[in-house]
Amino acid sequence: TTVQTFPDTSGKLSELYIELGDWVRKDQVIAKVDPSKPGMQYEASPVKAPISGTITELPAQEGSTVSPQMSVAQISKMDALQVRTDVAERFISKMERGLRAVITSEAYPDRTYEGRVAELSPVVDPQARMMEVKINFTEGSAGLKSGMFVEVKIVTEEKEGVVKLPVDCVVSRFGEKYAFVVKDAADTDAENGGEASGKIVERRTVQTGIEVDRKVEILEGIEAGEQV
Repeated sequence: TTVQTFPDTSGKLSELYIELGDWVRKDQVIAKVDPSKPGMQYEASPVKAPISGTITELPAQEGSTVSPQMSVAQISKMDALQVRTDVAERFISKMERGLRAVITSEAYPDRTYEGRVAELSPVVDPQARMMEVKINFTEGSAGLKSGMFVEVKIVTEEKEGVVKLPVDCVVSRFGEKYAFVVKDAADTDAENGGEASGKIVERRTVQTGIEVDRKVEILEGIEAGEQV
């Protein structure tokens, strides 16, 4: 949340009580404007902070001339950061408020932040075919700053007991998906009533499910524990 602070009158910025990065409370006097003109002396007009927060921008300097249309300071609520991202049109049907989000940042690669989807845009960008989504942090955003880039994973479905493979292990040819399973030749030959040793490779047709982080879910064709 960012709010610009404007003076009530035109004049010279005679006093500036704040610096960049300072925290101020609502209605705190952060500056004074002297509206006096040649031959006329007026009392300085106070400039008050409209919200509590951190000073993130100071476009005016002490001694400069300001007006009610010119911002003296920008105040931001840094303790309530929000992540803004876009979701492709094909995933819109999966989006809803309250979905869990996992947030990471290149600035802090060893940290993981938790969040929840808070807002969904009612419209889709007609050019990009994307819908804006806003995410609130649920366990704090220590270290992150406004304007930073983060990576977001929105969890739309959770499963247990999933058999999964690296996506590169699944081959697609002529509308069929399959993987190669390594087996002991002795076990295979025993099934046919013979004896053999060593390893063999068996091609298995598989049915896949969801794909996340270069891992693909195997619904049918391979059991957990088999070597691929």
